[in-house]
Amino acid sequence: MKIAVPKETWEGERRVGLVPESVSPLLKIGLSVTVETGAGASAGFSDDDYAQAGAEITSGNVLAAGDVVLKVRAPSTAEVERLRPGTVLLALMDPAVNESLI
Repeated sequence: MKIAVPKETWEGERRVGLVPESVSPLLKIGLSVTVETGAGASAGFSDDDYAQAGAEITSGNVLAAGDVVLKVRAPSTAEVERLRPGTVLLALMDPAVNESLI
């Protein structure tokens, strides 16, 4: 199973869906982790931090690559369109504001 961590697109969002120290435990149970280039930068984590933890770093369409996508904020409509059918999305969806996404 592939875990994907995209860069947050919500203006002003500094958090990231997965920190580097959480990569290793996921790898140990047989999952793979792909992180979009720069995804952790605003939270103080470099691409090298993720790579050293064992994650693959990519500038490609991370949203389409994951079986499970980890985000902080709800995705934009454009991001939803890039998800594959059947993808599990873990994010703070704020259903009162994003009813159409639920």
